[in-house]
This record gives sequence, C-alpha cells and structure tokens, in this order.
Amino acid sequence: MEIKGLFNNRFQTNDNTVFGDKTNTTNPISVFSVLNKCIEKADTNADGKLSEEEISIFTSKSQVSILSDLGEEIGDKLNEIDPNILKDIINVVKSYVSKDAEFSQDATELNGMSKEDFIQNATNAQEDENASDFWKLIGTDDAENIFNTIDSDGDGNLSEEEIAALAGKDGDVDSISLSDLSNFFKTDAEGLGATTPSETPVQQAEEPSGTDSGAPSGSYNGGGDYQPSVDSVPEQKRTVEQIDTEIQEQETKRTEAKETANQAIAEQQALIDQAVKDSELSDEFKSEYESENTRLSGLITEKDNAINEQNKLVQDYTAEAQSYTSSISDIASQITTMQGEKAQLDPSKDAEKIADYETKIRNLETKKAEFEAAKTAAEEKANEAKQQAETLTVEKDKLVEEKDKILDTLAEKYTDDKEKVAELKTQIAEYQSKISEIRTNLDRDLATIDSNIQTLKNEKAQLAQSEKTQAILNENRVKPDTSLFNVSASDLANMTQEELQNYWKSLGYDAEMGIKLANMTIEETKHVNGAHQCLRAVRIAFEKYYGEKVLDPEITQSRAGNCLGIMQKREDYREITGLTPEQAAKYLPAGTVVVWEGTNNNNDDVVKKCGHICVLDGKGNEAAGNRYASMYKHVGINKPHYFIPVG
Repeated sequence: MEIKGLFNNRFQTNDNTVFGDKTNTTNPISVFSVLNKCIEKADTNADGKLSEEEISIFTSKSQVSILSDLGEEIGDKLNEIDPNILKDIINVVKSYVSKDAEFSQDATELNGMSKEDFIQNATNAQEDENASDFWKLIGTDDAENIFNTIDSDGDGNLSEEEIAALAGKDGDVDSISLSDLSNFFKTDAEGLGATTPSETPVQQAEEPSGTDSGAPSGSYNGGGDYQPSVDSVPEQKRTVEQIDTEIQEQETKRTEAKETANQAIAEQQALIDQAVKDSELSDEFKSEYESENTRLSGLITEKDNAINEQNKLVQDYTAEAQSYTSSISDIASQITTMQGEKAQLDPSKDAEKIADYETKIRNLETKKAEFEAAKTAAEEKANEAKQQAETLTVEKDKLVEEKDKILDTLAEKYTDDKEKVAELKTQIAEYQSKISEIRTNLDRDLATIDSNIQTLKNEKAQLAQSEKTQAILNENRVKPDTSLFNVSASDLANMTQEELQNYWKSLGYDAEMGIKLANMTIEETKHVNGAHQCLRAVRIAFEKYYGEKVLDPEITQSRAGNCLGIMQKREDYREITGLTPEQAAKYLPAGTVVVWEGTNNNNDDVVKKCGHICVLDGKGNEAAGNRYASMYKHVGINKPHYFIPVG
C-alpha cells in the first residue's frame, strides 16, 4: 500500500468516497489519527518516547486487541470502515510504530527553514523514493498547517527555539522523531487537529467565545438525572463473561464446521464403500476392507480428539504468557516512574519518603521477577503442548494415509483382485478427490476459527491479569500528598511560566493527567446542547478517563455542588486554597477541577442553588457543559474549591 503522508491519507475507495459510506466525505479518519492513539497506548510509561520493549509489545498485539484499546476514543468511527481497509490501516500503523527511529530528522536541518521550503520538501518527498520517511510522513495536504503550528511566532521561518519545542517532546532536542510528532499534533477522529503552541500544551477545541448563564450541571429537572446524547456515552469495557460467550460461540462454530465436513466426508466414503460392496472383488477382500476401514477410522478419531486437547492447552498457555508480558511491562513502567520520582527527592528532607519508595520498588521488582518466571513456565508448557500436537498430527496423517490406501494394500495381498481394484479406483476417484477438497477447506476454516479463539483467550487472560496487576501497582504506589494547601497569589504573580509549572509540580501536579482530562472535557463540550448543563461534559469526560462513574448521578443528583464531597475524598486530586476565581483562571494548571458549592435552597435561583463545576485548560479558559470559554467570575455563587490532579 502506498502511503503519501499520514496526515492527508484517508484510505479512500476507488470511487473517491470515504470508507463504505458514499455520502459521508466530511468525517474521515486519517491513518495519523489512528497512529497517534496507538503511540499514546504503546507509550506505557508515558515518557514521550517508545522503547524497544514498548514497540515489541505493541507490534505483537492482534488487531482485535488494538481496536479494543482504541475503542473509547475512535471505535465508533472504526466500525464504519471496511474490514480489509481496517486491516491495512492497523498494519501500516504497526509498521510505522516498529520503525519509530527511522523517522528521526536532524533538528538543525529545519532551523531557519521557510514555509515555502517546508511545503516543497513535503511535496517532493511524495514522488522521491529516496526521500526521508520524515517528509513522507508530513505529507503534502497538511504541510502548511503543520508548519504554522510549529511556527509559533508566525514570522514564516522556523527558529531554533521553535524547533527545540517540537524536538524536545521526548527529551532529545537534537532530532525530531515519530513520537515527537505524535505528542505535538493531537489529531482526532476528524483528521488533523493540531494544537496551537502555548504556555500549557492543551488541545485547542474552539476559540473562547460566547457566554451563557453559568448555570449548574445536567439538564435540571428537579433533581433527576439527564440523558446524555448517544455520541457522548462512553463505550463500556468488555467483561470476562462477554468474552467467554464469544469463545463459546467460536468453539460451537468450530464443532459445527467439523461436523459438517465430517458428514460430507462420510457421504463420499459411503459411496466408496458401496462401490466396494457392488464390485466383483472377493468376499475375503471386502470383509478385510470393511474391518480395516472401521479400525483406522476409530484410531483417526482418537488422534483427532487428542490433538484438539493439546491445541486447547497451547491456546490457554499462550494466552497466559501474553498476559504476563503486559503485566511485566506495566510493573517495569511503574518502577521506572518511581525511580525518577525518588531521584527528585532531597535526602536531607525526604528520608522517610525515599525509604518508602525503595521498599515499594523492591516489592515491584520481586513481583516482576515472579511474573517473568511464570511467563517462562507458561511458554514452556505451550511449547510442550504444541510439540505434542505436532507429533499426534503426524501420527494421524499416517493413519489417514493408511486408510486412503486400504485398497492398494489389500490388492498386494489378494493378487487375484488386483486388476479389479484398478478398475474400482478409477470409478471412485471423484469421491476421493472430493474428500481431499473437503479436508483442505476444513483445515483452512479451522485455522481461522482457532486464530479467533486464541485472540479472545488472549484478551480474557489479559483482562483477568490486568486486575491483579492493577491491585499490585496500587498497593505499591507512593500516594501523593493530598492535604489542603494554601497558596499566595502574590507569590504566583512574580513567577515565570516555567517557574509556575515547576511550582505546581512541586505540589504533586500530574501534567499528563491534567492535560488529558482538560482535552477530554473540551471535546465533550461539543456534544452538549442547552443551558444549565455544566456537569454533563465534566461527568462524561471523567467517566471516559477513569472507565467508571466517578461523578455518579445517583450521588450528585445532577447538581454540580454535590461533586464537592466526591472530589475532596479522591486520592488523585489536591485541594488548593487562597485564590479568587480570576486568580485561579490565571494561575492554576490544566486539568484543575473547580467546584462551586450549591445552597440546595429551593428559594435560590438555579445557579446559586445547584452550584457550578468546570475543568480549566491552564490558559484562562474553562470547559463545562456546552461551552469552552473564558472562566466565569460566578458572582453570587458560593465558595469555589480548586482541585489540581496529582495522579
């Protein structure tokens, strides 16, 4: 497949329509949209670059597993794509991820480059086989948009600082990699959606504009919950029970395929047997033919059943080994993260916390070693079962061959019947040919079904193992400080942007979590209609981010102020005090959740009664309900509470 720029490639069909929908040409999915999401999922330790281990783990995943990972973000769009095209997309993405390092571009070569030269390089690369993969990746159609995004000062030339901002995403300022591009250009299901460089790299959804009442969450109806629109409902994660049902369906399909094939073979064999009975062969020949036919058929069935049992063991042990692979990667990622966090502590001030880190890192290393041993054991058992299945298959094939040659074997014994056997074989050649064809088709169908079963068993084992792994990670995670912290607005006012970001980090702020939560909430504002619905976008963004109902409507009763108690109890947010709403909008980082208390007094107006909730983008704007705009002053609403994400 020829890829001419991941940004502008849309996998169009021959009649120039997008995917299978001949009317929908306004909402295609670019390969880069899928690629960005895959890189985000593959980068398990979230360090902005892909290690050899991360690349290996991702490229070993099945298409089903990759699509499952992508389900929450763009799964609904992927469902519209022709399966063959979808397979091509996943294969292309795997290829690009596996060759991450090959996209490296010397940052100095871009220094001082004009927009015209940038676009020309991207254009020329599409016709030049020897052009670098970097320029092929940029593509032609969106080269100008990409340049404008990098060119933050808009002077039409790329400066050393602008190139460094792009190249430094993965910590290497000397070269630009695929991971740099993925982190810099956050695409959505509609194709290119590059961010505008700013002090806080939050995805820009819309220009802040308009106003509304600042009213509370949900579509207020006397305390009842709202009904979210279909496109805003997060996809539910598959359960072990659901996967078991699908495995059973595939196994039933396998049994039916074998029964159908065996029935067809039996029909042809019956014609052969009848031809033998109707022939002029001697009674002794016919009697021994029937006896040998029955004996070998029984042995073949026994071997076939034994092979099936060994193949099931191969599937089960392979799935077990793969589930340990993911767990080992997750634990290794947390160890690396914790080692980095420990290194930033001051031994003279944080001795107790350093000791806590060291204990929990040792615990994780012990568990990682246990999983590695268990993985090796599972792989050995899978290989043993596979070898046993191969041995049994050879034995079965010999029996099948022996059964197919009964006539020839007996002809050597009963020489007087030799010429009659030759005539009989000519008569039954068509039946034997059909049997051979049925066996070939059955082998092909079973291979496909067994592959599906293996994929499902892998998913099931990984799902079960991930719960155990998450419990281990949670138990051995050094919890962030979530105590109430009062800040001084005057101190914040004197800080540079870099000092401000470092200040929040010193308080435990998790930038990756905050930026992602802010982006997800901004995106949800597009799907909310009507006023008085500030909680809806925040609630659904939280549900998608965490995979569970955090701001449960049964508890919040669709009132924003009722989220306060939930936020104050969470261990991944820290409440900050000492700021006015105006100061909060100016200084607090992306992902900060702001909750205004509600009075719950039926005599008050709706806004005051129910409170307000929003998520800040770190640039003075809030995302709430159907709006993404400058943060309200919320005059008349009760006390605001600010919660920064601390991971």
